[in-house]
Amino acid sequence: MKREYCTSETFRTDITELCEDCPLIDKIKTGIKNQIEFKILEQQSILIKELFSDYLRKEILDAQNAISETQNIVSRGECTNLAGCIEVYIWNKERIKVLNQFYNEVKTPQQEKAAVLLASGNTITETAKKPPEKKELTFKDLFNDPENAQKIKDILEQNHYTTKGKWQPNKQVYNEHSEMKTELLAVYYVLKEKEVLKVGKTTTQAKIFYKEFGLKVGEYISDRQLRERPNKDINKFENLFKRIE
Repeated sequence: MKREYCTSETFRTDITELCEDCPLIDKIKTGIKNQIEFKILEQQSILIKELFSDYLRKEILDAQNAISETQNIVSRGECTNLAGCIEVYIWNKERIKVLNQFYNEVKTPQQEKAAVLLASGNTITETAKKPPEKKELTFKDLFNDPENAQKIKDILEQNHYTTKGKWQPNKQVYNEHSEMKTELLAVYYVLKEKEVLKVGKTTTQAKIFYKEFGLKVGEYISDRQLRERPNKDINKFENLFKRIE
Protein backbone atom coordinates (compact mmCIF):
# COMPACT_ATOMS: atom_id res chain seq x y z
CA MET A 1 0.00 0.00 0.00
CA LYS A 2 1.45 3.35 -1.05
CA ARG A 3 1.87 6.19 1.41
CA GLU A 4 -0.21 9.35 1.12
CA TYR A 5 2.83 11.63 0.86
CA CYS A 6 6.59 11.48 0.33
CA THR A 7 8.49 10.89 3.60
CA SER A 8 12.05 11.17 2.29
CA GLU A 9 14.45 12.99 4.60
CA THR A 10 16.95 13.44 1.77
CA PHE A 11 16.59 15.74 -1.23
CA ARG A 12 15.92 13.53 -4.26
CA THR A 13 16.65 14.77 -7.80
CA ASP A 14 15.46 11.90 -10.01
CA ILE A 15 12.30 9.82 -10.18
CA THR A 16 14.41 6.64 -10.01
CA GLU A 17 15.69 7.72 -6.58
CA LEU A 18 12.21 7.66 -5.04
CA CYS A 19 11.02 4.70 -2.99
CA GLU A 20 8.92 2.15 -4.88
CA ASP A 21 5.83 3.06 -2.85
CA CYS A 22 6.37 6.82 -3.02
CA PRO A 23 3.12 8.54 -4.10
CA LEU A 24 5.09 11.12 -6.08
CA ILE A 25 5.90 8.54 -8.77
CA ASP A 26 2.31 8.08 -9.93
CA LYS A 27 1.47 11.73 -9.29
CA ILE A 28 4.30 13.00 -11.49
CA LYS A 29 3.90 10.42 -14.26
CA THR A 30 0.14 10.93 -14.46
CA GLY A 31 0.47 14.71 -14.31
CA ILE A 32 3.12 14.82 -17.05
CA LYS A 33 0.92 12.71 -19.35
CA ASN A 34 -2.39 14.44 -18.64
CA GLN A 35 -1.09 18.01 -18.41
CA ILE A 36 2.26 18.46 -20.14
CA GLU A 37 1.85 16.00 -23.03
CA PHE A 38 -1.75 17.09 -23.57
CA LYS A 39 -0.70 20.75 -23.76
CA ILE A 40 2.16 19.96 -26.16
CA LEU A 41 -0.11 18.04 -28.51
CA GLU A 42 -2.67 20.82 -28.36
CA GLN A 43 -0.06 23.44 -29.31
CA GLN A 44 1.33 21.19 -32.05
CA SER A 45 -2.12 20.98 -33.64
CA ILE A 46 -2.60 24.75 -33.85
CA LEU A 47 0.91 26.22 -34.38
CA ILE A 48 3.12 26.21 -37.45
CA LYS A 49 6.42 24.37 -37.08
CA GLU A 50 8.55 27.45 -36.25
CA LEU A 51 6.13 28.73 -33.61
CA PHE A 52 5.71 25.28 -32.11
CA SER A 53 9.49 24.98 -31.88
CA ASP A 54 9.68 28.36 -30.08
CA TYR A 55 6.93 27.26 -27.69
CA LEU A 56 8.86 24.09 -26.77
CA ARG A 57 12.11 26.01 -26.30
CA LYS A 58 10.49 28.52 -23.94
CA GLU A 59 8.88 25.72 -21.94
CA ILE A 60 12.24 23.96 -21.60
CA LEU A 61 13.93 27.15 -20.38
CA ASP A 62 11.10 27.71 -17.90
CA ALA A 63 11.52 24.19 -16.51
CA GLN A 64 15.31 24.64 -16.30
CA ASN A 65 14.85 27.86 -14.30
CA ALA A 66 12.41 26.11 -11.95
CA ILE A 67 14.96 23.34 -11.34
CA SER A 68 17.77 25.84 -10.69
CA GLU A 69 15.62 27.90 -8.31
CA THR A 70 14.60 24.79 -6.35
CA GLN A 71 18.21 23.58 -6.15
CA ASN A 72 19.30 26.98 -4.82
CA ILE A 73 16.54 27.02 -2.19
CA VAL A 74 17.59 23.59 -0.95
CA SER A 75 21.30 24.48 -1.02
CA ARG A 76 20.67 27.56 1.11
CA GLY A 77 18.69 25.51 3.61
CA GLU A 78 15.53 27.51 2.89
CA CYS A 79 13.30 24.58 1.86
CA THR A 80 10.57 24.33 4.51
CA ASN A 81 8.73 21.52 2.71
CA LEU A 82 11.23 18.91 1.49
CA ALA A 83 8.57 16.74 -0.19
CA GLY A 84 7.36 19.80 -2.09
CA CYS A 85 10.88 20.71 -3.23
CA ILE A 86 11.46 17.13 -4.39
CA GLU A 87 8.20 17.18 -6.36
CA VAL A 88 8.97 20.50 -8.07
CA TYR A 89 12.50 19.40 -9.03
CA ILE A 90 11.56 15.97 -10.42
CA TRP A 91 8.35 17.24 -12.06
CA ASN A 92 10.31 19.78 -14.11
CA LYS A 93 13.03 17.25 -14.90
CA GLU A 94 10.42 14.85 -16.32
CA ARG A 95 8.75 17.79 -18.04
CA ILE A 96 12.02 18.59 -19.87
CA LYS A 97 12.37 14.97 -21.01
CA VAL A 98 8.97 15.08 -22.73
CA LEU A 99 9.53 18.55 -24.19
CA ASN A 100 12.92 17.48 -25.59
CA GLN A 101 11.35 14.51 -27.39
CA PHE A 102 9.17 16.87 -29.41
CA TYR A 103 11.79 19.63 -29.70
CA ASN A 104 14.38 17.32 -31.26
CA GLU A 105 11.90 16.52 -34.03
CA VAL A 106 10.99 20.10 -34.97
CA LYS A 107 13.91 22.41 -34.12
CA THR A 108 15.12 24.62 -36.96
CA PRO A 109 18.72 24.60 -38.35
CA GLN A 110 19.45 27.78 -36.36
CA GLN A 111 18.22 26.15 -33.16
CA GLU A 112 20.21 23.03 -34.00
CA LYS A 113 23.36 25.20 -34.16
CA ALA A 114 22.45 26.82 -30.85
CA ALA A 115 22.12 23.38 -29.26
CA VAL A 116 25.60 22.44 -30.51
CA LEU A 117 27.04 25.65 -29.08
CA LEU A 118 25.42 24.95 -25.74
CA ALA A 119 26.81 21.44 -25.68
CA SER A 120 30.32 22.75 -26.42
CA GLY A 121 30.13 25.34 -23.63
CA ASN A 122 30.11 28.43 -25.89
CA THR A 123 27.93 31.43 -25.11
CA ILE A 124 24.82 32.30 -27.12
CA THR A 125 22.01 34.76 -26.48
CA GLU A 126 19.48 32.08 -25.67
CA THR A 127 21.70 30.29 -23.18
CA ALA A 128 19.84 29.54 -19.96
CA LYS A 129 21.05 31.46 -16.95
CA LYS A 130 23.68 29.69 -14.95
CA PRO A 131 22.64 29.10 -11.35
CA PRO A 132 24.61 31.19 -8.84
CA GLU A 133 27.43 29.56 -6.99
CA LYS A 134 26.38 27.70 -3.89
CA LYS A 135 26.65 29.75 -0.75
CA GLU A 136 28.23 28.03 2.22
CA LEU A 137 25.64 27.85 5.00
CA THR A 138 26.38 29.68 8.23
CA PHE A 139 25.08 29.08 11.74
CA LYS A 140 22.66 31.98 11.32
CA ASP A 141 21.34 30.53 8.04
CA LEU A 142 20.02 27.48 9.89
CA PHE A 143 17.37 29.44 11.82
CA ASN A 144 13.85 30.27 10.65
CA ASP A 145 14.23 33.51 12.60
CA PRO A 146 17.88 34.66 12.19
CA GLU A 147 17.67 36.64 15.45
CA ASN A 148 17.35 33.35 17.37
CA ALA A 149 20.89 32.41 16.37
CA GLN A 150 22.36 35.08 18.64
CA LYS A 151 19.77 34.44 21.35
CA ILE A 152 20.84 30.79 21.55
CA LYS A 153 24.51 31.76 21.77
CA ASP A 154 23.75 34.30 24.50
CA ILE A 155 21.78 31.74 26.55
CA LEU A 156 24.61 29.19 26.30
CA GLU A 157 27.18 31.79 27.29
CA GLN A 158 25.11 33.00 30.25
CA ASN A 159 24.70 29.44 31.49
CA HIS A 160 28.43 28.70 31.14
CA TYR A 161 28.13 26.16 28.35
CA THR A 162 30.40 28.36 26.27
CA THR A 163 33.25 30.72 27.04
CA LYS A 164 33.72 33.51 24.51
CA GLY A 165 31.60 31.49 22.11
CA LYS A 166 33.56 28.24 22.43
CA TRP A 167 31.95 25.10 23.83
CA GLN A 168 33.11 24.07 27.30
CA PRO A 169 32.14 20.48 28.25
CA ASN A 170 31.40 20.13 31.96
CA LYS A 171 33.84 17.39 32.96
CA GLN A 172 32.53 17.39 36.53
CA VAL A 173 29.10 16.27 35.30
CA TYR A 174 30.24 13.70 32.75
CA ASN A 175 32.32 10.70 33.69
CA GLU A 176 32.43 9.32 30.16
CA HIS A 177 34.01 11.34 27.39
CA SER A 178 31.55 9.89 24.85
CA GLU A 179 28.66 11.60 26.65
CA MET A 180 30.46 14.92 26.63
CA LYS A 181 30.69 14.72 22.85
CA THR A 182 26.92 14.68 22.42
CA GLU A 183 25.96 17.48 24.80
CA LEU A 184 26.08 20.07 22.03
CA LEU A 185 24.26 17.60 19.76
CA ALA A 186 21.39 17.62 22.25
CA VAL A 187 21.18 21.40 21.79
CA TYR A 188 20.84 20.89 18.04
CA TYR A 189 18.14 18.21 18.33
CA VAL A 190 16.08 20.24 20.81
CA LEU A 191 16.07 23.27 18.47
CA LYS A 192 15.32 21.08 15.46
CA GLU A 193 12.35 19.41 17.17
CA LYS A 194 11.02 22.79 18.32
CA GLU A 195 11.15 23.81 14.60
CA VAL A 196 13.37 26.73 15.50
CA LEU A 197 15.68 25.50 12.72
CA LYS A 198 14.90 25.25 9.03
CA VAL A 199 14.31 21.87 7.41
CA GLY A 200 17.64 20.42 6.33
CA LYS A 201 19.96 17.44 6.39
CA THR A 202 20.76 16.53 9.98
CA THR A 203 24.47 15.80 9.56
CA THR A 204 25.06 18.98 7.53
CA GLN A 205 23.32 21.21 10.07
CA ALA A 206 24.88 19.50 13.09
CA LYS A 207 28.37 19.94 11.60
CA ILE A 208 27.71 23.67 11.31
CA PHE A 209 26.70 23.70 14.99
CA TYR A 210 29.94 22.03 16.06
CA LYS A 211 32.04 24.28 13.84
CA GLU A 212 30.34 27.40 15.22
CA PHE A 213 31.28 26.44 18.77
CA GLY A 214 34.87 25.51 17.96
CA LEU A 215 34.54 21.71 17.74
CA LYS A 216 35.56 19.64 14.73
CA VAL A 217 33.43 16.74 13.50
CA GLY A 218 35.63 13.76 12.77
CA GLU A 219 37.95 14.50 15.67
CA TYR A 220 35.57 15.40 18.50
CA ILE A 221 32.53 13.44 17.27
CA SER A 222 31.81 11.14 14.31
CA ASP A 223 29.32 11.59 11.46
CA ARG A 224 27.50 8.45 12.64
CA GLN A 225 26.96 9.92 16.11
CA LEU A 226 25.41 13.04 14.56
CA ARG A 227 22.59 10.95 13.10
CA GLU A 228 21.63 9.51 16.50
CA ARG A 229 19.42 11.60 18.77
CA PRO A 230 21.11 11.72 22.21
CA ASN A 231 18.67 10.91 25.02
CA LYS A 232 20.91 12.45 27.63
CA ASP A 233 20.65 16.24 28.10
CA ILE A 234 17.49 16.67 25.99
CA ASN A 235 15.29 17.62 28.97
CA LYS A 236 17.68 20.20 30.39
CA PHE A 237 18.02 21.98 27.05
CA GLU A 238 14.28 21.85 26.44
CA ASN A 239 13.89 23.78 29.69
CA LEU A 240 16.75 26.12 28.83
CA PHE A 241 15.24 27.07 25.46
CA LYS A 242 11.53 26.90 26.38
CA ARG A 243 11.03 30.59 25.54
CA ILE A 244 12.67 30.29 22.12
CA GLU A 245 10.16 29.95 19.27
